Amino acid sequence: MNNFGNSLTANGYQKLPGGMIIQWGSFSVSPTGGSVGTVDITLPVAFPAACRSVNALISTNDPSARSVGFDIGSTNRTKIRFTYTSATTNSIYWMAVGY
Repeated sequence: MNNFGNSLTANGYQKLPGGMIIQWGSFSVSPTGGSVGTVDITLPVAFPAACRSVNALISTNDPSARSVGFDIGSTNRTKIRFTYTSATTNSIYWMAVGY
């Protein structure tokens, strides 16, 4: 039953009936000094057709300005390129959905 494959780890995935795949993970970022940083994340498994949704958030107690997004032009079936600004070292948690 490969339709229900999964890897329930910190950077993992869950395959659903019908072909949908949910993937998640996290990574740390260093201070950017006001400029925009980028990080390429290789997905735990490649989406067979397309990545349809990406969500991300920064987890921190630091109230200074910070942001996270992703570069749709550099995101594909196997990787996501995140862009961020951060005044301190922080963790970014992400989730992607595709098929």
